Amino acid sequence: FTLAAIPPPLQQPATSPPYTFLPPSQVLGTRFQVLEGNLSPRTPALPAGRYNLEPNSKGFTYIELMMVIAIFAILSGTVFFNFSDFTDNVSLQNLSQDIALDIKRAQSDAISGKDALAFGELYKPSYGVSMNLADNNKEFIYFTDYDNSGTYDLGEEIEKTTITKNNQIDSICVNENCDEDAEVVIAFKRPFPNAILVLNGDIVSQGDIFIKVASVRAGNKKTRSIKISSLGQISVQ
Repeated sequence: FTLAAIPPPLQQPATSPPYTFLPPSQVLGTRFQVLEGNLSPRTPALPAGRYNLEPNSKGFTYIELMMVIAIFAILSGTVFFNFSDFTDNVSLQNLSQDIALDIKRAQSDAISGKDALAFGELYKPSYGVSMNLADNNKEFIYFTDYDNSGTYDLGEEIEKTTITKNNQIDSICVNENCDEDAEVVIAFKRPFPNAILVLNGDIVSQGDIFIKVASVRAGNKKTRSIKISSLGQISVQ
């Protein structure tokens, strides 16, 4: 075997130029290039020494805080006002639909002859809806007209609906003549779909009846109408 000498480790040439290290204030925003072993800056992207490396510990000023609170208060008030207006419209629409559905229910029960035996042999099945604004403008009654009188009598009540929130029955109108203390009965008698309209004890032979419901909140009044024609047509307007 022939033994070979292990070469000594490579040494840094004595003539090799030293590397140049920049302070941190000049490192920020600087690109570098290697030229003959030196780390030298090239084309600074941002001026050195302008930016603070320390975290900014400043908070809101008093004026900024007050501006944020004022903007939040304005936005909250706007949302609350619009939401209240929206709920009033929905509640009023639901009330109008409830009244119209009860009137339609009376028409359907009368035509179908519901509980015909309860009327006996002398009378035909008859149902209706009654409202007396002078006594209470926040309720309406669904009733059975046992004696076919076309009016609501004691003992004929089937269901009483109480109106809640800020809603109420505002007035009853016939041919644009409105009465805020009126008493109205809308009745139907088998086998006809025609409505028997009685206003303050008198039969309405011509024209349509409009039941106006209203929502009153802080002087702001919204209204809707339920139209009932003598032909038995029912619609919400």
